[in-house]
Amino acid sequence: MTLIVSLMVGGFALVLAEIFLPGIVAGMIGVALLLAAAVMSSIEFGPSGLAWTLAIELALGSLIFLLWMRYFPKSRLGAKFSLPESQVQKSSTLLGDDWLGAEGIALTALRPSGTVKIRDQRLDVITEGLHVEAGKTVTLVKIEGSTIFVRPKP
Repeated sequence: MTLIVSLMVGGFALVLAEIFLPGIVAGMIGVALLLAAAVMSSIEFGPSGLAWTLAIELALGSLIFLLWMRYFPKSRLGAKFSLPESQVQKSSTLLGDDWLGAEGIALTALRPSGTVKIRDQRLDVITEGLHVEAGKTVTLVKIEGSTIFVRPKP
């Protein structure tokens, strides 16, 4: 029984460590340890032991996942893994028709794509085939799906 619990604890620890470690080795070993715990439980306790072990692993995995998603992004360490709100770009699918004709400044050279700032929002855009230097004024002329088209202001 101690071996089964140890395999489960080690498996969950390695799966969680996978978030911080490059590659997929730790996660794969963690999943292998969780499967080994299920096999050892099946050998020692039979089919009912296997069912209980899998149920416990599923319940603990779900609980750990839910707690992680709820608390990690708000933690100090989570903040290091997330973009600051000021750098998050607005999705073009959230832009309404009131954005058509809005003027902004090209933050990067548009050759033909790049980044502009319109209404204090950073947006990835495409020109209508024209090259626009950084710092020039542009006008939003069309939104097609997730693509935003701009043209240089004459």
